[in-house]
Amino acid sequence: MRYNTERYLFAHGKTPRGFGSWVMSVDFATAEHGTATVTRTVASRGTVAESRANAVRQIRSEGHKGLRVLEVRVEP
Repeated sequence: MRYNTERYLFAHGKTPRGFGSWVMSVDFATAEHGTATVTRTVASRGTVAESRANAVRQIRSEGHKGLRVLEVRVEP
């Protein structure tokens, strides 16, 4: 799984850190979608690490078969 902060860094001029409200975009692939990549956006409050883990946890809880998380992006 890749963790990407490039868009946030470009928009704010600093890396995402600390406690706050965060929006994460999660790219994932499943056996149900074949080779297609699906993107879901998840908003949460907490530290960046907690929000990232929460985003992945929420996607996994949807019950997709053969789930593979490819990338988590912090949105500006």
